[in-house]
Amino acid sequence: MEADTIEKVYRDNQARKYELFQEWCDKNGIKIPKLEYPAKFDGGLVGVRAKEDIEHREAFLYVPFNLLITMELAHNHPIIGHVFKENPKLFTKVHDDFEQLTLTVFMLYEYQKTTESFWFPYLNLLPDVEFFCNWSKDELEAIDDPDLAYETKSYKRDIELEWKEIELLLNHYPQHFDQQIINRHLFMRIFAQVCSRCFGWGLPTTAMIPMADNLNHSHITVINETINKELQIIGDSKNKYFTKDKFMNDYQEMFTDEEVRKSPYNIMGRFNREQFKINVEKYSLSNWKKEIQEKHLWDLTYKDEDYDEDNDTSEEDDDEEHFDEDFMKNSSTAKSQLTSLGQKLGHDKLAEDLINPKKGFKFFIEQEQMILEKLEKKKRQILEKQSQLREEQKQDSHNSRQTPQETKIIDLTQDQTTKNESETKSQASISTEVSTLAQSLREINLDPTALNLDDGDIDYDYEDEDFSWYDDEKMRDGTYFVLVNCERKTIKKGEQVFYCYGKRSNAFLLLNYGFCIPDNKYDSYIFRVKLNVNILDDISDFSEILPHPENEDDMLCAEEIRLKFDQLNLVLLGYLRTVFKGYYSHKTHQNESGLLLTKPKDIDYEIFIFKKYLGLLEFLQYFKEKKSTLEQDLELLKNQDLSYQLKFGILYRVEKKKIIRSNIDLVKYILRILNLLKKSQLSSENNKTTVSEKQYKELYLDQTEMEANNCYKAWIMTSEFNEEEQYYQKRLQLRGYLRDLAELTGICLT
Repeated sequence: MEADTIEKVYRDNQARKYELFQEWCDKNGIKIPKLEYPAKFDGGLVGVRAKEDIEHREAFLYVPFNLLITMELAHNHPIIGHVFKENPKLFTKVHDDFEQLTLTVFMLYEYQKTTESFWFPYLNLLPDVEFFCNWSKDELEAIDDPDLAYETKSYKRDIELEWKEIELLLNHYPQHFDQQIINRHLFMRIFAQVCSRCFGWGLPTTAMIPMADNLNHSHITVINETINKELQIIGDSKNKYFTKDKFMNDYQEMFTDEEVRKSPYNIMGRFNREQFKINVEKYSLSNWKKEIQEKHLWDLTYKDEDYDEDNDTSEEDDDEEHFDEDFMKNSSTAKSQLTSLGQKLGHDKLAEDLINPKKGFKFFIEQEQMILEKLEKKKRQILEKQSQLREEQKQDSHNSRQTPQETKIIDLTQDQTTKNESETKSQASISTEVSTLAQSLREINLDPTALNLDDGDIDYDYEDEDFSWYDDEKMRDGTYFVLVNCERKTIKKGEQVFYCYGKRSNAFLLLNYGFCIPDNKYDSYIFRVKLNVNILDDISDFSEILPHPENEDDMLCAEEIRLKFDQLNLVLLGYLRTVFKGYYSHKTHQNESGLLLTKPKDIDYEIFIFKKYLGLLEFLQYFKEKKSTLEQDLELLKNQDLSYQLKFGILYRVEKKKIIRSNIDLVKYILRILNLLKKSQLSSENNKTTVSEKQYKELYLDQTEMEANNCYKAWIMTSEFNEEEQYYQKRLQLRGYLRDLAELTGICLT
């Protein structure tokens, strides 16, 4: 068939593409009982809409594995399977993009067949996708991110090389691939479709999945499961197929009524919906509003949100690839400066750890937090033991009619040299351990091997399912790709239904998918701070602590900081506390040994540090908004005639500016609290704060500048945004710091 004829077939079927695709889905067993597709949304966006409510833990999309375009399908294809087997350098793990190239070549082969291809209705439906790296110069400049724009050059070079590799391959197999049809344009189009739409996580194989890939991306918790009907009915907990999450969900739409009656718990889910409703209420806004009447912020029922992005470790890999193991030996200047910073942390030998990409400054923050957590744990053990001793003494007193002696409570911040004679041996052992940890903490000795910390409380990264149970030849029939609503709320009728492509930052989404999203909780504003810095005098020009991009020592000896919307960055706070400690101690003639990285220990020093924090943020804001302000960009986004490239480019830089502005607002809020606490100290005779618990609560519940000016209404674009909920979230992520301040200033906590 001629190239023009093939293109005409696809053009002629465009008008009926949705109808043809829906008929194909119905005929081949795709089930979407509660979904409407296609559905139109604002700006002409095509996606999927809920026709009915979709409850938590309810499966709502089922695609038989027979409809998936997979690696195994390609490699075992009766006609072109040998192409993949004969070219392992392209189609095995030897090549970085072997999965995407395998699927692309398979789809190119099927594309040629037009209506004779089983997948024609699916191929005919797929939209044109343009790689971000192919945007025009003006469109790339709109993002106002030179680092990301630079990264597109290597991305573009890589895909051009991959086209050359595929072009040479196709020339070797003219019996399968028509070179007049499969040109660079068609390769780029289908390769972009594969790269932006294929699934990998939670599957035994990377695959293109019809219908599932029509859901747009958001950070909603919709997960995919691989469900085999026979194994699901059996529900054998000893089989590798079994996972706890998999058997919590309701899959009854893919089973007959008879099958559901025979195995209801395995099919409808071992999920306690009543208990779930109770838990939802516990963590709800309405409950926070009730609890805050009687409790402090840090005592509210709250679960930490996860905002850490996961960009397939590419950013981390980049750091490690460029890490020079011999750098410390060759650069005496950098080594000297880092050793100075290491001494501030309490260890000369920490200099090399600071520039190790596997550790860095964040590593030391985490180590100190671990020590503090262990101290709190030991403190609870001691208090529990002392409570038990008091009960025993009361009993002895009652028996002997004598008055029991009062047991002293050990102060974790003081050396313990005396112990009550009635302490048990176990309590003495605990007390000794506390003293050792406290001494380590005072010296900020963060060497984990010396502390011999256990990892009992560490949360490990979730690992993908073990798919050794799956046999593609035997199980392709009877196995389904399933999407499940695991968001802790109902997807309401009429709402757009999303799928989360992963914890992706806007930079990752733009580079790999060609779009970004507003109010992305996994987005960050990224910059670096120098570790090879020695501050002897006060600074007002914050470029002194930011690495110069052309200075090799600076760039290698730098810590990456990721600012998040409305969140205090503890790594940056710990960094500022460390690098300014020597200067501040010299200026005020105070002993610096008691100052920590992760907890406030001196209110004057906290005020000093947060002023530096604010100064740095305003420095970053000045350069980020030099070309256009946040308000100007928001106005530009109202233009309905913008190309989608310019729209995403402006949106990308808007989100960065919102992150910086929200951090400025947060730091000003903290400074206001610190200054009022300090003012109350100065007005008292014993240098203790005169602020009561009630006044302190009023202080931290007071509106920030951003909240008072209704900035959220102007900035936030997502329809489900709840301003009152954000008000609590903003403070709840600060609850630990606010409690530390209360303890530091002597506010009585009940």
